[in-house]
Amino acid sequence: MIHFNETVNSCYESILDSIQYELRGIDKNESKEIYFHDIVSQEVDNSISYQTRSENMKVIDDTNNEEYADEGLIDNSSLDRMIQTMAYCCLEQELFNDDFMQELQTKLNNETILYEQVQDLLIKIIGKQRRIKKGNWD
Repeated sequence: MIHFNETVNSCYESILDSIQYELRGIDKNESKEIYFHDIVSQEVDNSISYQTRSENMKVIDDTNNEEYADEGLIDNSSLDRMIQTMAYCCLEQELFNDDFMQELQTKLNNETILYEQVQDLLIKIIGKQRRIKKGNWD
């Protein structure tokens, strides 16, 4: 279950939009590899990079995932970098703990996806986006 946080929610929706964009680019007689981790990493980076220290602290506090952060990823060169990289790790952890994201990861993790599979995934993604807009994250 995603914790309510504006950054988390916005990033989640951006990931779904990016995946949907990639899937819609697959024509009827094509197949394509979707790089799920690359999409997630790019959207997490976009979400965290330009935030203020207090916004990043809010991500850390709201997700409560700091104990799961990979210490090797935390940049200790300055307090701002430490907070920023910790927020990145917490946001990423929050997203990967979500059941729907895990389902997408399983289906799209560097796998070749066929056009026939695209339609089913698009229906699921669009359904999830509609539920999110209504405030239902389940």
